[in-house]
Amino acid sequence: MNQDRLVGTAKNLGGKVEEGFGKATGDASTEASGKMKQVEGDLQDLYGQARQTAGQAAKSYETRHRHSRRWFATRLKSVPIRLWRLRSRWVG
Repeated sequence: MNQDRLVGTAKNLGGKVEEGFGKATGDASTEASGKMKQVEGDLQDLYGQARQTAGQAAKSYETRHRHSRRWFATRLKSVPIRLWRLRSRWVG
């Protein structure tokens, strides 16, 4: 969980409290302000989720790329030996 998700959740909870306070006191302005803070918190939380997902995808790609580079490097080291063996079969 990243900072955007934490802040978004906190804003959402603060907005719910403010909306409840507005309903209890009958103040429509406070109630509307609380709803707006909830929307703002939801959007920030959603942004945090997107960032987290993108970061995980990038890390996964990097890991797969690193493993494939190692795999190809080990296979390419043995290519000249394999070619020499094939050549010796054709010539001799």
